[in-house]
Amino acid sequence: MKCLTIWNPWAAAIVLGGKDVENRPWRAPAAFEGRRFFVHVGKQYQRDAVGPAGGWSGPAIHGLPLAEVRGAVIGSVELVGCTPAEDCQLDWCMRLPGGWAWLLKHPRVFRKPVPMRGALGLFEPTYRMGEGVPAALEAAEAEAMTPEAW
Repeated sequence: MKCLTIWNPWAAAIVLGGKDVENRPWRAPAAFEGRRFFVHVGKQYQRDAVGPAGGWSGPAIHGLPLAEVRGAVIGSVELVGCTPAEDCQLDWCMRLPGGWAWLLKHPRVFRKPVPMRGALGLFEPTYRMGEGVPAALEAAEAEAMTPEAW
């Protein structure tokens, strides 16, 4: 399974089931639609993050469980589609000209984050990103839970 690095608190909002869109400047590969990917939390944290009015708005998004995790995979999600951001009507869409809205469903949360170095774009987790990473991710995914069960 591929992996995508996302800054927190956005990564936590995705795997905990509230954020159903990932805003990117590039389109997701069409062949990747319908597949799951691991959600890797980058080392950066977006302190000025604000969710939409109907979701975790304002400071509340910073208090999410897992929001303080850095440099680890915290779960997975399914990419169900990709649309130009300007056409997206979902709450989490930024609607930036030239941007893309990755439409997400069926998040799963790991019981325990798997520490790992990240990379740019969609990438394959390898042993170079940390000792035992591929096996640890496979085991964590097998035990992952829905946000409601977590």
